[in-house]
Amino acid sequence: MVIGMCFDTTASNTGKLNGACTLLEKALGRNLVWMACRHHKFEVLLTGVYSVCLGTSAGPEILFFKRFREKWTEMNHTPEARSTPLIIVSDAIKAFIKCQLEVRHSRDDYLEFPLLAAQIAELQVDVAIRKPGARHRARWMAKAIYALKIELLFTVNKTIFNLNSSRITRYSTFESVYHLCLTSVMVFMQAHC
Repeated sequence: MVIGMCFDTTASNTGKLNGACTLLEKALGRNLVWMACRHHKFEVLLTGVYSVCLGTSAGPEILFFKRFREKWTEMNHTPEARSTPLIIVSDAIKAFIKCQLEVRHSRDDYLEFPLLAAQIAELQVDVAIRKPGARHRARWMAKAIYALKIELLFTVNKTIFNLNSSRITRYSTFESVYHLCLTSVMVFMQAHC
């Protein structure tokens, strides 16, 4: 007897009308337990956070990220030194991030993510912030990387962001994005190691 399904969080699986999960439930005539793959569940959380912070978009790209990438050559890429860390993280998370910096990762963004998280957590890493890459909605890792880069570079580039003040305040005070990113790096990297 089938009681649940584990799946990647793609529209072909989770679509409300024609997703494989929906069709399987219809074929069986009952509800099943939906278990998103541990590698993909954070994209659902990040999608909600970004909708609240930056609004929704009908296109495949997040416009705020597109503008950030287009203005990259005009920006100062050195984060401003902070008197206090953006967020206080436990020694266990710091140790985990340090461990992930020593692991050989199969993708560049799997290494870039903990490098940026280390900078947010005020760990001593001497690495330049790289030019932003993929920015489409399908890559949750790209969303997390953009969030960390924007936070690291925001205070030294406020005029370049050229957003209305209510949006800036709304975005910069939404610290849960960064807590979510740090939590994601810990769980996601553990899932891949």
